[in-house]
Amino acid sequence: MPRGGVQKSEPLTGHALRNANLRQRSLKRSKSAPPLARKAVEVRVSDLGMTRIELARQSGISRGALRDLELGIHTPTRNTLERFIEFSDEAGVPEERLDELRDLYAGPADSMENVIARLELKAGSSPRLARKVGVSAATLWEYRRGNFPVPHVILRKMCDTLKVDFERAEEVWENSERSRFLERGFPKSLAEFCMLRLRAGHAESDLLELGLGTAQLRRLCYLELLPWARIAGVAKTMCRNDDEIKNLRDLWQEDYRQQKSEGLHAFGLRLKKLREQQGISRREMSDLFLVGGKKPARIIKHIEEDGHYSQQAFPAGLIALLADSLVPPDGSAGPDSDSGSAGSSDDAVSDNGRPTNRTNGTAYGTGDAASRNAAATLDRPAATGADAACRLAFEESLELRKLWEHRRIRFHLRHRPEMQLDLRLQREFFGFDVNDAAQVLGYTSLEYQKIERGIEQLADSARTRILNALAEAGYEKVGSIFQRRRRRDTKRVAWKSPDSVSEMIRLLAVREGGLVPLSRKLRDAKLAGISPPRLRSYLQEEETPSWSLLHGIAESCSVRNLGEVHINWIHRYREQLKKKSDSLLAVELRLLIAEVAPTLRAFAKRLPFNYSVLLRDLYRVEGRDPIKWPHIERLLRAAGLPSSSERWRVILRLWEAQN
Repeated sequence: MPRGGVQKSEPLTGHALRNANLRQRSLKRSKSAPPLARKAVEVRVSDLGMTRIELARQSGISRGALRDLELGIHTPTRNTLERFIEFSDEAGVPEERLDELRDLYAGPADSMENVIARLELKAGSSPRLARKVGVSAATLWEYRRGNFPVPHVILRKMCDTLKVDFERAEEVWENSERSRFLERGFPKSLAEFCMLRLRAGHAESDLLELGLGTAQLRRLCYLELLPWARIAGVAKTMCRNDDEIKNLRDLWQEDYRQQKSEGLHAFGLRLKKLREQQGISRREMSDLFLVGGKKPARIIKHIEEDGHYSQQAFPAGLIALLADSLVPPDGSAGPDSDSGSAGSSDDAVSDNGRPTNRTNGTAYGTGDAASRNAAATLDRPAATGADAACRLAFEESLELRKLWEHRRIRFHLRHRPEMQLDLRLQREFFGFDVNDAAQVLGYTSLEYQKIERGIEQLADSARTRILNALAEAGYEKVGSIFQRRRRRDTKRVAWKSPDSVSEMIRLLAVREGGLVPLSRKLRDAKLAGISPPRLRSYLQEEETPSWSLLHGIAESCSVRNLGEVHINWIHRYREQLKKKSDSLLAVELRLLIAEVAPTLRAFAKRLPFNYSVLLRDLYRVEGRDPIKWPHIERLLRAAGLPSSSERWRVILRLWEAQN
């Protein structure tokens, strides 16, 4: 347009008029279309000035695909939309207009899901993007859905491959990682630290190489913050500038002061440590407590990680199993004591349900005598190693109960300050429900609720009776758990001395978790031909392996006591051979061969002649054909059987009888 005035455009005629009308009709029709379709029509008409046919011819996109895109019949494919955007970009369409198309398709780039969706759009499809960065399409899908965090290096590779601005994507990634750690319960400072660590490309184990000790790393894994001086050197290697270091330091020091003042839940962490030290899995723990459900180990997981209280896996049982000792309610019974009265806690409670400042052993109204008794017991020198171990176990159990009660008291005081905490803690410690009051205490559930909530007044003698009754019944529950553990331990070591071939296979399968894991273990031990169906046939006594193969199975699985198994194998294998041949001599010879070699061909390597000669001799024996004793003698000598043995003489007598 000239600066001096308005230029009069000439009226359109012919094809130009028709195309203009088509474009206007497309704009009018798109007003009722979805936003993505409407924006595509606006770009074609207003920015490109083309009809659909012209755009299809010049861009290479089919008319049908363009029609579906502009009418909003269905969501266009990434490839179609990306080809449309690439053509528009080459034609000079402003980038902000194209970003609007991307936002309408994949959403704004404010989350990792949308960022990956935009990258997939840029690549044309999800499989194409996966191939470009060297990951599987399934992994990329997990990244997009947020099931797995996107590694920083993978995100950078995506952006560099597609020539996309990485700084914007990195900012979204940082916010996403912070949120992920915060949702998992991380302190703000530790969430920021972990984000910086991942951004720097360091795994958690790399912190050991960066200057942290093993104990310090363990504390970080438990969400316990270290003093800033111990973490400053590691933080400097991960931060890019001084501002990041200053921000992390301020957050860290604030959270550290808060943790130091409030303290962290340590009961579950101590239990986890003891469980791992003893090599007990969560599933084994849940089985001992008869926890039901599809995922019983989750209960133990919640107790260890979240401080969750479970009536099934009750604290008294957990402490007794993992510390090999149980603190009586008053804390007075030490390693050498058999008695104790009711109630103790780190934060003792008075009759009105409020915590008192009395020390351990005085809770639940037991007085200072119990406390002095406990102190004297703990101060008594250990005479033997067993006494020392018992003392340590008692101290550990005492500390565990104090940690549990400290957290539980705060929980109950926050919800029901009027509650009789001594009664409630005693009942929860041994895993009793209110409905158990009728059987354990003689109260109905409603009556006991009124007592526990402080609605009805309770005399001191009645309080002591309730506490003692709960403790007595609780010790019986703990005793039943120990009985189950003893039965489990007996079954666990039964594989060391099996009674028969099938029993050995069954016990080893139970130990390894099934026939398939057992077969895999044997295959790793270079034992060929041991498939799960073959093991199943051994287990069901449908087939009997050679003794050398059975001995190899036992040796691979560390089974040493094979006396009973050997006797059972001889019986089974002899009966199996008798079904195939009525020659007792042939049975004993094949039994002897199977005892020293896995196959006849393997046994033939011990002989001065070939495999066919061995078969000939065995067939002659099985057919009761005359055979000279030297032929039999060379088989016995190849098997390592001494001529002075009773078995040699038995085979000689069988040969004489058959010939």
